[in-house]
Amino acid sequence: MNRFYAEKYPGLFLGLMCVGIFLAFLDTTIVNIALPSVQKTLGVGMEKLQWIFDAYALTYACFLLTSGALGDRFGRKKIFLVGISGFTLASLLCAMAGSVEWLIVGRILQGICGSAMVPSSLALISELFVSPQERTKAISIWGGIGTCALAAGPVAGGFLIDHFGWQSIFWINLPIGLITALLLLMLKQNTVVKRVRSIDIVGQL
Repeated sequence: MNRFYAEKYPGLFLGLMCVGIFLAFLDTTIVNIALPSVQKTLGVGMEKLQWIFDAYALTYACFLLTSGALGDRFGRKKIFLVGISGFTLASLLCAMAGSVEWLIVGRILQGICGSAMVPSSLALISELFVSPQERTKAISIWGGIGTCALAAGPVAGGFLIDHFGWQSIFWINLPIGLITALLLLMLKQNTVVKRVRSIDIVGQL
């Protein structure tokens, strides 16, 4: 696989980081529109239906700080790659789930992997864009994409569910995640920042 430096293609690198944040934020809101269809298809009650949303939101929020510490210790790019690859596989599990229990398991994995992409992508952007002006602009774009993803969730979800069924809100993540991971593997960084940090297990619990 041919490698090329991220410093030569900062726009592409920023775009890949934004794809990660877009997927993580999108799956916070897009599932809400699918819940009635999921309830009808899988025949579940409101309690388990609520966990389809909560399983993602809770694991996503709880693992953010730990994901940041893992990125500092093992490398932000590695953690981002693990995050987007795991998110893609978890989306496959959600799309193929034949029961609400497996769907909830998939959502838990999505939440954990989504949390890995957020702090690592922000740290990678800060490393690549050195000047304050470029960094501010890049982080503003990153934050704006995340906000747009939250707003786009209900709209995109409604369109996909009406035309292709509720599973499509997860299937759509597969090509996007796969292409993003492959392109990121081809990007090489001149500098990789790592810091020795212990994992606060008690704090995580």
